[in-house]
Amino acid sequence: MNRDRTSAVAIILGAVAFVVTMALHPTGGDLDYILKIAPVVVGTHSLALASLALVVLGFDGGGRRLLVDCDCQDSLVT
Repeated sequence: MNRDRTSAVAIILGAVAFVVTMALHPTGGDLDYILKIAPVVVGTHSLALASLALVVLGFDGGGRRLLVDCDCQDSLVT
């Protein structure tokens, strides 16, 4: 797979993961309910962070295709 296709797949997978995140994201409730669904809350927010990284890396590859000097990978490492 070349870099362009990899970047496009990363953006698409990140967008799909964002939709899944919003579908799984719990709504409010009292403290007992929130504590009961804590694993769902942690998993949902972990998925959101992972999808954000996918989208950033995808746009970084797209920016390199357009010859825009954006080294977004450095900001993910720090």
